[in-house]
Amino acid sequence: MGICVSADCASAVALHGDVIAWRRNVSRRGERSLEASLETLLHDVPRERFFGNTAFAAVGPAASQLRNIGNAGWTRNAQVAAGIVAHAPGRFFLVNGIPVATTGIDTSRMDEGWVGAMERPVVDAIIEACLARGLTLETVGPAAVSLGEVVPDGALAWQDGEVTMLATYELGRIRSHRRVHIQETPERSPTLQRGTEVAALAAARAGRAGRMLTVLRAQTAHGSRRVTVAAACLVAALGFALVAPPIAAMRAAAAARAALAVIARSAARAHAAERELNQAASIVHELNAFAQGARSASLRLAALTQGIEAPTMLLSIQGDTASATIVARTPRAAELLAMLDSIPEIDRARVTGSVTSERQPGTITAAPALPTGINAEAAMLMERVTARFMWKAGVAVTRGRGR
Repeated sequence: MGICVSADCASAVALHGDVIAWRRNVSRRGERSLEASLETLLHDVPRERFFGNTAFAAVGPAASQLRNIGNAGWTRNAQVAAGIVAHAPGRFFLVNGIPVATTGIDTSRMDEGWVGAMERPVVDAIIEACLARGLTLETVGPAAVSLGEVVPDGALAWQDGEVTMLATYELGRIRSHRRVHIQETPERSPTLQRGTEVAALAAARAGRAGRMLTVLRAQTAHGSRRVTVAAACLVAALGFALVAPPIAAMRAAAAARAALAVIARSAARAHAAERELNQAASIVHELNAFAQGARSASLRLAALTQGIEAPTMLLSIQGDTASATIVARTPRAAELLAMLDSIPEIDRARVTGSVTSERQPGTITAAPALPTGINAEAAMLMERVTARFMWKAGVAVTRGRGR
């Protein structure tokens, strides 16, 4: 079944195959709380006889956000990237003082990396409501992603409270997404009617197909699984009671239930602590590697200007993180190359263009200290040189390096 929560409504849809077997909508207008709305919504949900109900939940645009952070560099490791987003959601989403729960990262397309965030109180309310009704909650994600199940190709707009979502889809996958204020909504956008109920249906289909961007997967079903295991133990105890004295059977069943409860609580805490520790270690390792490999363009420029001595002058510099090209006025091109080679951060300096002679700006005054055989006119001649060099990889740039 699919569940969707928007600003003014909560909807649930139960599917039997591809046919809608049950549906319900509950208004959230007025002073009714989200918890009360969800309790009313799921009060008489039909139950599966043997395996129980599996739910897939979606959160409307008013309480969810979606962003494409690209698919380059650090996003290639989806688990580490999701951990970085979860530890600093304010760098990627508008938090506005409300705690958010972030999703994993969808990198199914080569040039995209979609990640979502939902208000934590809304997510917690959905989880608690499903646990109270014995539903196995598999996923909770932004409704914008799952709507690709009902709009495989094209664009749509969904007004949710004071927010309007504008999204386009291609082959059931989201291609663009924006959240705007109502006054900024384009007049001719195709508006989604009965959006909450449609989003609940889309969540059921997307969750069943495994195409939801979710904050959790099979992490909130532990309550129903414990009930199932406890019921199995109870059946075994009753079967044993048929061939053993009733008092002994009752004691064995009570001991088994108590031991199972202790083991389940301890195991759940241990697994959660292990996951958090591994995730934190991976994030620290990635951040440390990034910090060690980062090189400052300002410090490189400082090293270059400190290594060039008068009367040589830098006229221009162009480059990137790997190499640079400079134009300088110097007495001799060989002296410029020697100064570049003396800078630790520079490698493979060479002259790339023609060397031309230019007159040094200024007027010739008295020059009594010139060597014999060199006149003042020759002393004012400089060479215009174009040189190219590579930045050395792995060399730490020093701050305030003296000459």
